[in-house]
Amino acid sequence: MEISESLNKNFWQKAFQGPSQNVSCVRHAVMALGAVHWQFTTCDHDKPSSLEAFTLSHYNDAISGLIHGRGTANDAQTDLVTILTCCVLFAILESLRGNFSEAIRHIKSGTELIANHKPSTYLPNHDIEELAAIFHAIGSQVGLFSPNRIFANMTPFMAPKKKYNKPAGKLRDLVEAEDVLNTFDDVVTHISWDLEQDRDHNNSECEKQWAILRQRLRVWDIQFQAMVKYLVGTAEYTRNLERIVNLKIQYKLWELLLAEESPAFDCDNQPTGNLDAVECSLLLDDLDRLWTPSATTKLTIIMVFISPPFDVTCLTAYIVAPLNDNNLAKVKTEFELGACSRFQPLLELKITKPPADYIGKSHQYMRAKENEAGRKSPFVVIDEDAVKRSAVWYVDAFADDEMVEEGQAESTQVVVKLLVKTECLALTYINYEIANIDIDEDLDNAEVERPLKNDFFQPLVSDCGGMDMREQQRDQDVEVTAEPGEFEETREKALLENFSPQPDKLGKLKDEVARAAGLLAAWTFIDEAQPVDMPDGSQKTFPAGSVVLQQKYDPDFPWPEYKWPEGSL
Repeated sequence: MEISESLNKNFWQKAFQGPSQNVSCVRHAVMALGAVHWQFTTCDHDKPSSLEAFTLSHYNDAISGLIHGRGTANDAQTDLVTILTCCVLFAILESLRGNFSEAIRHIKSGTELIANHKPSTYLPNHDIEELAAIFHAIGSQVGLFSPNRIFANMTPFMAPKKKYNKPAGKLRDLVEAEDVLNTFDDVVTHISWDLEQDRDHNNSECEKQWAILRQRLRVWDIQFQAMVKYLVGTAEYTRNLERIVNLKIQYKLWELLLAEESPAFDCDNQPTGNLDAVECSLLLDDLDRLWTPSATTKLTIIMVFISPPFDVTCLTAYIVAPLNDNNLAKVKTEFELGACSRFQPLLELKITKPPADYIGKSHQYMRAKENEAGRKSPFVVIDEDAVKRSAVWYVDAFADDEMVEEGQAESTQVVVKLLVKTECLALTYINYEIANIDIDEDLDNAEVERPLKNDFFQPLVSDCGGMDMREQQRDQDVEVTAEPGEFEETREKALLENFSPQPDKLGKLKDEVARAAGLLAAWTFIDEAQPVDMPDGSQKTFPAGSVVLQQKYDPDFPWPEYKWPEGSL
């Protein structure tokens, strides 16, 4: 994988393969680097290697050739391109040896040579432009971790970006997608080194620029996903798969780096963005297709495949009572518990302040206004009961004619609503959606008098029949696709008799595989694995012999912290 298009396979072959054959100092540098790389990937780093003398000999010959100007076979004066090429090779070599300060010194020397270069002609030198691009790409990544600017600015010496006639409001091709993403390095460099670091005030120029960069990243992702969806299934998609995967990974790194919760690049306050297990598995599967098309070992962390979650319903929750930070945190913690938010969200809430005219008004008024605005879905009201009774109001809809005729509601102007334990809200909503129970039955269980009147009193808080929400987390099923070697089978009669209809055999994930995936292994029915449609329009396939098993999530697994919907308090 390359850092940018400037560092693709063609560049490496052009910059090093040819010169290593006819330029002596480049040849010695390549041989030294090859030995170090072999030692790095195959040897015990704690033990001295017989290659050390070989490496140092060729390393010294390369440096000597540069110093004495014997870079080419005819002893001509070593040119700038040769020196810069060796700088890159030396930097990589020192990085593999763990001498990062020396690696940085070589990159710094290269950038200064380019910055101080006085060409004899103003015609573009493509070799210099390409080397400037590589120094810019590496320098931008390394320089992010320095409090001060340590490398010269390479952008004036790089080849101009592809020009377009006019803005299109979208990414027109993968080259533009890559160019836009790569400009973020320069933005971060400018913010980190050129602006006053005032993170205590949201209106400071530094904080404004961070916010703009985050927004630019979100826009880029939307446009990139649209472009990839259009390309899926075409020859262009297959031809550019490596570039697409590279951009996906770069985007995810940027997203983690620019997490809202903490300033980027602050060594004492690391970003708190999360890469969840499904995202990680999908990215690693992409890499697997690129790097190991015929390998038996897959690059994966989860090992088994869990289908990406479908869109989860998100309800609006209006706060109409003055809750302090601790009270709000308590509400969110209770909701997350019942919603299984960390590993399989059943429901999401966007907690927000209500429109000004909702303050002090009845639920009937709020429901009418929501309907007028075209927002006819149920919503949630968080008031004093959130603290006093650990409960929130689930506001459904106005009573219908049937409820009035049956004496369940006074009129069609009555709002049907329920005061429900905050931790039971998600399961309550799911029960209504699948018609497992209805709100009318829950109101009866809560001993609400009939017919319903607006602003009725609810004696009991609805609590899903007293269900233990912590235990309920252990009962969350998930379908996983396991490949051969990741599961085991049994035909033990005593186990088969526990299932109806009785199958010929049962299967479950191997215990170590289940633990790694955050699942609880248990015997279950076996289904043959089928291709899975992915969110980007592609199709996920599995090797012969793969199976689908129904297992359960392990709530005690170290799942990442749940990220509340954007804009939620």
